[in-house]
Amino acid sequence: MNTAVAARLASFFFVVALLLGSVATAEVKGNTPFTRAKMKGQRYTHRPYYKAYRAGKGTWFFNKK
Repeated sequence: MNTAVAARLASFFFVVALLLGSVATAEVKGNTPFTRAKMKGQRYTHRPYYKAYRAGKGTWFFNKK
């Protein structure tokens, strides 16, 4: 019985160590424009600055008449 308890305790600490490691990497990766916008409660749309936004203009497929 003692070996079973020790095995369960060891597996519990292993899972906790894995969870703590993933939290640390999530904090490092959390500085992206998407996460900053989500933390502020805003939407985030990736739109490169070099492409002008053209409202109402679809792609070539949808422009065919």
